[in-house]
Amino acid sequence: MSIHSVKSINNLNDPIKKFLIDFNIVLPAGVFNFSAEQLELRATSFTIPKVTMDKTEVWWGGHHRQFAGKQTRQGDWSVKFTEVWSGDVVDGFRKWMQLAHNFTAGTIALHENYMTSAKVNLLNPDLYDPKPAGAAEKAFTLKMLYPTEVSVDGDIDPSSSDPVTMNCTFHYSYFLMADEQE
Repeated sequence: MSIHSVKSINNLNDPIKKFLIDFNIVLPAGVFNFSAEQLELRATSFTIPKVTMDKTEVWWGGHHRQFAGKQTRQGDWSVKFTEVWSGDVVDGFRKWMQLAHNFTAGTIALHENYMTSAKVNLLNPDLYDPKPAGAAEKAFTLKMLYPTEVSVDGDIDPSSSDPVTMNCTFHYSYFLMADEQE
């Protein structure tokens, strides 16, 4: 079952509004050329962070038993963004990656200089305004996040006003759902 019908998406006038989530990044200082403390990107395709549970194995009463161990909430998050073409966004991600590892100087930064948090809202406000009564917030926050891969689909035509698709992979150390607290 989809979040909303194909018909409701196709009726939107702006093709960039055809997204499922918005992704708000609290930016490391000096990453993007434009003035912003947060970057909001519109995602058209994404993965949900996964939780894995280790098994603790114990010999008890002559039998091999397995019990729940610790949770692991770290991993990679892949997302496709649809944006109006601007070199600022791609260049910003390149600079962000440069903060972690300056390949020309061969230096690696402290994690607090390049890791950040991002909140991912799973309800598109353009499709749900006002929000349905009784709908819980569907969101998660990725903690200690940084980009590991950024690419743009296809050729870019600077004379066109068509949006472009950016493929991004981020690594995060852990995530929290909207109803969880640190």
